[in-house]
Amino acid sequence: GHAAKFASLIGRILAELTVTGSTRHPIAPFALDRPALTDPSFVPTFRLHGAAAASPSG
Repeated sequence: GHAAKFASLIGRILAELTVTGSTRHPIAPFALDRPALTDPSFVPTFRLHGAAAASPSG
């Protein structure tokens, strides 16, 4: 899968959180208390940018 390319970044974020309690990377969109997970009336919206948005067939 494609997840392997993010392994070093995720490792760095986890190390920073473990050692200092914070990270310089923007991780707020992944918070466990974000509205997408806690608000039953949350309506998801998706934003696509670039060529993939202009041409769904590729």
